[in-house]
Amino acid sequence: MKEEKAPPKADEVKPPRNPFKTFIVKATERPSVVAPKTPLQRYELEQLKLVAIMWGINSPAAMVETPDGKGYSIKKGDLIGNREGRVKRVEKDRVIVEERFTESGGEVVTNEFEIKLPLPKGEEELR
Repeated sequence: MKEEKAPPKADEVKPPRNPFKTFIVKATERPSVVAPKTPLQRYELEQLKLVAIMWGINSPAAMVETPDGKGYSIKKGDLIGNREGRVKRVEKDRVIVEERFTESGGEVVTNEFEIKLPLPKGEEELR
């Protein structure tokens, strides 16, 4: 006996393949590009030592020293620290770094960290 195949239902019929359709698939999402870390992004902010500030110019800058003794200049907007910190401003005696992170609930939290210029020997901080 021969088995007869039932004709396909309308929802099972596939349209004919388009021979002119490209094989290249457009990506809907861009791949996440991991920016190479700068030397200052390899350290925690607590490990960096502020050694100099250039003040009284259009764009104040500072110099920080890493634990291995190398010095780097920083200015407003530079990335610093291993928690994606960014220099918010350079003041006469300190550098303010802003760190933003997302908590588990999805809330964005901003944290400011100060790196202070050490006082010369014999001077005390006035408060």
